[in-house]
Amino acid sequence: MKFGLSEQLAKRIAESIMSVVPYNINVMNNEGIIIASGDKNRIGMLHQGALKAIYKNGPHEVQEETITDKPGVNLPFTYQNEIVGVIGISGAPEEVRSLVYVIKVVAELMIEQQYIINKDLNRKFQYENFLREWCDTPREEYSEAFRRQAKEFGVDVEENSVGALLEVEKPRSSLLEAMGTYLHENEFLLRYKENIVAIFRDLKTMEGRLRSMKEVFPDIRRIGLGIRTNDVADSLKKARKALALAKKLGQDSGQDLVCFERYRIHDMIVGYEGREVFERILGKLQKQDGSNELNETLTAYFKYSGDIGKITQSLHIHRNTLAYRIQKIEELTKRSLKNYDDKFYFYVANIVYQLK
Repeated sequence: MKFGLSEQLAKRIAESIMSVVPYNINVMNNEGIIIASGDKNRIGMLHQGALKAIYKNGPHEVQEETITDKPGVNLPFTYQNEIVGVIGISGAPEEVRSLVYVIKVVAELMIEQQYIINKDLNRKFQYENFLREWCDTPREEYSEAFRRQAKEFGVDVEENSVGALLEVEKPRSSLLEAMGTYLHENEFLLRYKENIVAIFRDLKTMEGRLRSMKEVFPDIRRIGLGIRTNDVADSLKKARKALALAKKLGQDSGQDLVCFERYRIHDMIVGYEGREVFERILGKLQKQDGSNELNETLTAYFKYSGDIGKITQSLHIHRNTLAYRIQKIEELTKRSLKNYDDKFYFYVANIVYQLK
């Protein structure tokens, strides 16, 4: 891997060395350009001594001051046997000759350290991108390259999992780190768009851990839970659907977890091609009173499981008014809320109404 000496790293090398030696230090790149120096006016200039040191791959000493150079010693430093720059130390060569070799070792150690940091950051970046691709890609679209990457990272993409979507105020790194303590081995947590995604494998303790997280971290607004499957993207898609359906139905508050299984029938109804039958009935009810009064009455009826007291209280109407509306609904639809099959029909129609 080719290593390029950055200006930031060159500046760190120069400042670190000048903090302990009483000489000016220049750091040049592998083209002989000064990219860091105690003398800020020299930054960006071509250093002739550095070019000569690079050419012969060894020390170059300047005994007398010239227009372009000052007395001192210039010595190339390397990474993986390639010259990446030159250290220049100003001063009488006989005074600084031995010191420049020590400085070279320090510079090479700092480069090695930076390389390791960059390598770790690069791998972390690749890993996070892999996890995001996993969250976005349906199982049937996994490429051979994706599967090879999964093997490299030690991630079994065929194991059954449940995806959870955590809506948060702001997915800060500190929040992710703290939440990570709730995950078990082979489980995953990542920043996903504006929220956070968790992929669970230990399903027995999953819901308890998620409830604890919501209790401990006030930044978590809602948690959508997908289904158990070996298709993580599909599980997360269903987690998003659960949150969207719960919000439309006005059921998104007061729930620790919004589980797709609870809204599976609602999702089926949304995609049901024959829902026009129910939409016509809803239109008939609306046309009767010129408003959504009868449809809203049905909504309250199912929300409070037919409890007359709660229904009238929520609608702010008298019991006789409720009885009249129910009678009108039954007359218009030729169906009865006392009949089990008809009640299911009304329930489906009301879901269509709420999710329009």
